[in-house]
Amino acid sequence: MCWTYKKAIPGNQQYENSDLAVLIRKRMKRFEIEVETVTGCCAAGYKSGDRFYASGLNTPDGPFCGGAYMALFPMQNALHGGARFSFEKDPRSKTRLACPDNGCVVFTIRLLEEPGQ
Repeated sequence: MCWTYKKAIPGNQQYENSDLAVLIRKRMKRFEIEVETVTGCCAAGYKSGDRFYASGLNTPDGPFCGGAYMALFPMQNALHGGARFSFEKDPRSKTRLACPDNGCVVFTIRLLEEPGQ
């Protein structure tokens, strides 16, 4: 199937409802990002237990702190590419990812499921 760049622009209604867009969304891996701990003040207002979700290599749904995402994205990319962390309780997750803002907020990122499972 041949498609143009214009069709792939997010928000393009023709693309969003196309068979290709639906197939891509179904094949994306899903991630859960959980706030483990918060010590001190978090400028984004995160609290322990907060959860966010992301698909593929996209940013989490809704507004998300860019500084925190800088710490999470390398692990999201690794898990998306098939990496597993044998030293973790759940090898499909990475714990203790600290926000670069003095490490006040610590996250866990978890691969929820593989497409087709």
